[in-house]
Amino acid sequence: MNVNLLLATLMVTGIWALPSYRAYRLIKSATWKVIIGEVTEVGIDEDYNLNLWPRIKYKYRVDGRQYTGKTISISGLISNRSRHDWVREFVKQHPVGAPVKILYNPSRPEESCLRRDGLGDTLLLFLYAAIATYALYKTTIASLFLVLL
Repeated sequence: MNVNLLLATLMVTGIWALPSYRAYRLIKSATWKVIIGEVTEVGIDEDYNLNLWPRIKYKYRVDGRQYTGKTISISGLISNRSRHDWVREFVKQHPVGAPVKILYNPSRPEESCLRRDGLGDTLLLFLYAAIATYALYKTTIASLFLVLL
């Protein structure tokens, strides 16, 4: 088997893994239930690029058992993460002790988030994956052609 073809296949699989996983989580979360919980911790983190990231922890009860969570978006993406005003507003709207709407997985109540969003970003990842796959395909076909000559 051609090594280039094998490497291209592995790269294409890797390229499609992230958007596929995010799409799977978005679809799966459509059946999640909504419950009101309480914010237990909130703050702002800053990365090395000076982007601000909201940090939140919350607690909620399902069938008498208490759970905690810290996931904001089911997709793992926060579109406006670098907008400092959005992050500060998010933190301001979620003070410690405030009630918060939580989405949780009824079959795994420890799995939760605050927002079911990220469809646009996930579709964009699929577009990038398609472009990268096409570029790899063209490169692989060209290299195979050169090897055959």
